[in-house]
Amino acid sequence: MGKPKMAPVFFFLSIFVVTSAFDPYIPCQSYISFSYDDSYIISDTDFKTQMNFIKNAIGALNYPNRLRAEGGYGGEFNWKSGLSIPQMQSAIDNAEQTSLPYSLLQQFSSLATSVETLNDYNSDALYNPTSTKPVTAQSTTMSNFPTPTPELRPYVPCQVLITVLSDISNALSTDQFRSQITFIKNVMNQINHLERVRYGAYYEGNGNLTYKWNDTNTQDGLQQAIDNTKQISIPTSLAGAMRVLMNNAPQNRTIPESAIIFVTDTTDSIQIQQAVNLYNSVLKPRGVRLTFILAGNKTDANALRGFDDVIIFNWQNMNISQPDGWDLSAALTCTPQTFPPPTMGSYIPCQSWISFGIDDSNVLQNNDFMTQLNFISSVIGNITHPERIAAVGMYSQPIPWNSGLSLQLIQQAVVGMFQGGAYSLKQQFAAILTNLQNTQTGNTPVGALIFISDTSDQALADVANTFGQLHNVRITFVLVGQNPDQNKLTQFSNNFISWRDLSKPQPDNWDAQAAAAYGCM
Repeated sequence: MGKPKMAPVFFFLSIFVVTSAFDPYIPCQSYISFSYDDSYIISDTDFKTQMNFIKNAIGALNYPNRLRAEGGYGGEFNWKSGLSIPQMQSAIDNAEQTSLPYSLLQQFSSLATSVETLNDYNSDALYNPTSTKPVTAQSTTMSNFPTPTPELRPYVPCQVLITVLSDISNALSTDQFRSQITFIKNVMNQINHLERVRYGAYYEGNGNLTYKWNDTNTQDGLQQAIDNTKQISIPTSLAGAMRVLMNNAPQNRTIPESAIIFVTDTTDSIQIQQAVNLYNSVLKPRGVRLTFILAGNKTDANALRGFDDVIIFNWQNMNISQPDGWDLSAALTCTPQTFPPPTMGSYIPCQSWISFGIDDSNVLQNNDFMTQLNFISSVIGNITHPERIAAVGMYSQPIPWNSGLSLQLIQQAVVGMFQGGAYSLKQQFAAILTNLQNTQTGNTPVGALIFISDTSDQALADVANTFGQLHNVRITFVLVGQNPDQNKLTQFSNNFISWRDLSKPQPDNWDAQAAAAYGCM
């Protein structure tokens, strides 16, 4: 006797609510969920029959904001998606079957997440039988994304809604996955106004947002959400990222949305085309702007030509700290803000442009690394005109000149930096050079303090060309720890401050040498 065939499972859920409308609800005032079976249990033909039934059923309903269609592993649209009925039917056409077994727990989990985010119904009415008939009530306008309020702080790098989606599939190695997470954390440290930042993850056919737009968002909360990201053993699908954006899209958008998506595998042309279809039919008309970061050696930009207006950064070699030519402002498709020139008074310590070249290599012990960060944060607190302060490392550059950040936010960004790889003076010089090229310093002095813990041949390799472009910059090396050899640095500068003993809170004779290091004449 053969093994009995498992019957497909399909949910139909209604949540009854009391709310308002000017048109009658068809069939009634409930929130309706179609939880479809996207497992491998049913055949491809049966899967399509199921989806066509849902598509036809949706066509007979009105009030699309009350409709939801999600599987155990994929999701087409959530309640309050902002889609029209025809757009929902188009999304149903693009639904994909997974290679995963059926899981009732997965179905319940997906449904529970959606119910938790449904925040505009009266809980007392959930089980009110009279709500199954059309009623009329006072209308309510709800918003599920932050409304910008006037603030004195400028938006850095610009005023857009920001979404970042990491890929948690098995496409990346463990080390590559960690590199992705570290890079995201560093990028988030360079952004203020966190009420307009959200973060999530995706995999084959599905995903979710773990940190959403909210006026109470904090940098600590965002960093913790990123830290909590775990890799899973499920394949990837770019269509999963599109569905996350579709299911969590704000309505009545008043400011642009830019989404940065990590793409780890472009070898499946069918899944890529599904993602293209979802973008062109739903996200693009809503004004969502995409930036792809191609991470790992399974990616090829040519496979994404169907996305005709996206920005692409290549990061096939994830042994380096960031994508090739990385530019946060470009990734968010925004024009950097311009800031008014500072007033001419009260420059402390002087009117120079000051750059802190932070040692964010992995050479220092973590305690010593934090001592360095805390010291730099402390001395920044004594400087006025924050637009003239830069704090850059080899592996992240959180604070350029003219950042628009307050002293307090600059200090927060500094102490939030992370250690990367080996020390590279070339990368340190390159970070300073980038700031010089992006800033009109005029004839004002420039003081660059470079904290250095390693002067090995590898650490000082290939620096001549970059160093040769650092014109009119007073470089002071802060020798951190016992390893750096001052004699190997005299070809670049004769200005040195020693900090051999990091049990001390600041470098030796700092108070006497700080003004010169800042470029004060």
